[in-house]
Amino acid sequence: MMLSFFNKIKKCLNLSFELARISFKIRNEGSFLGLAWYLLNPLAAFGLLLFLFFDNLGSQIDYYPVYLLVGVIIFNFFQQATTESSLAVIDNAALIRSVNFPREALIISIIFKNIFSHLLELVILIVLVMAMGLPFVGIIYYLPVLLLLAIFTLGVCFILSSLTIYCLDLANIWNFFCRLLWLGTPIFYTVVDQPRLIMVNRFNPMYYFVSLARQILMPLRLEIGYGVAAIFYSLVCLMIGWFLFNRLKRKFAERI
Repeated sequence: MMLSFFNKIKKCLNLSFELARISFKIRNEGSFLGLAWYLLNPLAAFGLLLFLFFDNLGSQIDYYPVYLLVGVIIFNFFQQATTESSLAVIDNAALIRSVNFPREALIISIIFKNIFSHLLELVILIVLVMAMGLPFVGIIYYLPVLLLLAIFTLGVCFILSSLTIYCLDLANIWNFFCRLLWLGTPIFYTVVDQPRLIMVNRFNPMYYFVSLARQILMPLRLEIGYGVAAIFYSLVCLMIGWFLFNRLKRKFAERI
């Protein structure tokens, strides 16, 4: 029985990976810029924020370009994946009605696809880390943070994709919420000496992922509590999302 369970998981992951690979390949096939389009959004945001805030906010933060880019690419991964997943079931209504396959593969493939694009962003981060004289080993330690972020994001994606079929407005609500979360998360500023912002971000999972990545990449004091919080949010969110998705997926075909 346990072997059968793991075989199902393996098949689901293989299907998810293939779906993600195909989607990633054909998204900008024939485009002049090709893969560069995946970098356009985060790099544009990074460049604009760096230009606007480097002289003021940036002067108070060591290694501000790395500090800023880490926040931008981590939040971009979360926002892109969750926004796409909110309509994943609805956009694939014909496929769900006509083909018997693990529905989870649609959502997991979104995570894989965004990991592919995140790895491209990671190349830019590596160049920046080396240019600023920071230890390269931090990039290796960053990978477990990316894994935790992917697990947490997958849980959110499961929740959004399964609930949106009952409330189409949820996709728009989530887009609006992400804008607020972007401003509330210390992407381009710091919460040091700002008790109110610190208190708010204690309940913001993205704060822990961004802060943990910065502590690993930059010469900052590594606080174990941030790692514990990241693990906690990742596992709890995945369990809730997996449970909810599996309870509701049987009704997908009749609801969409």
